Formats: sequence, structure tokens, C-alpha cells
Amino acid sequence: GNLPIQYYVITDIGCLSDTVQSQVIIDSLPKPNFTFPDIRCLGKQIQLVDSSFSSIASPIINWVWDYGDQKPVDTLYNSNAVQHIFDTTRNYQVKLSVQSTNGCVQSIIKSISVAPSCSSIARATVVLPTPALPQSSRLGILS
Repeated sequence: GNLPIQYYVITDIGCLSDTVQSQVIIDSLPKPNFTFPDIRCLGKQIQLVDSSFSSIASPIINWVWDYGDQKPVDTLYNSNAVQHIFDTTRNYQVKLSVQSTNGCVQSIIKSISVAPSCSSIARATVVLPTPALPQSSRLGILS
């Protein structure tokens, strides 16, 4: 919302300036966020998907992606997903900064670990136990 403010200056000898009145717009900060796939492999494109949000009054107008790998940052003017290829197996600190129309900037950093190859990633298999049947059902006797 709008907040009316008044300000003035008092000199070191006590003289008072005219009072100036103004309206300050108070709005919430944008909330940056993004997602990425569970499996991230060296030399393969990795899709980073923006999931940031802001108030309707101050939409996000600028997305800056810093991949933490010394490559140039990507500056976007829409929230499309970005694709990036990492050249080294390690953890990267990926930073997304967003700016709203009122000039507020917020950032988030997420750690992304890149595996040497997709074949080196062990895929877990979840095995659920078979539910036990009541004893009478196993014997063919119905209650």
C-alpha cells in the first residue's frame, strides 16, 4: 500500500526547512525459487525451472541466472526455463536473482551436484511388501 511520509531538515543552529510530503509505496519482496531434475549428468543439458513469485502489483520483470561455473550469466525478461551444461563433476552454487517492477531484487542459491555420467548414478528401486491376508482367507474360509 501507500504510506504518506513527511520530512524536513534542521540545521546545526536550529533552522527548520520546509516540510516535504510524499507517498512511499510499500510492497512485498519477490520470492525467487527454482527447481531442477534429480538426475544431473556431466555434459548433458540440465533444465532449471523458475518457480518464483511476487505480488500482482509488482510482477517480476528480470531473471538473472548465475550457474556458479565462471560462464556468463543468463539474463531473461520472462520466466522461461533455462538449459545449462556443466563441464566438470562437482557441486555448483547456482544463483537466481529476480527483480520486480518496483526495483526490488531478491536472490536464492541452491547447490547442484553433477555426476560424472548418467550410468554412474545408482537408481533406487522401492519394493513394497505384499499385504498379508487374514488367516481365514489363506485357507479359503470366508467369515
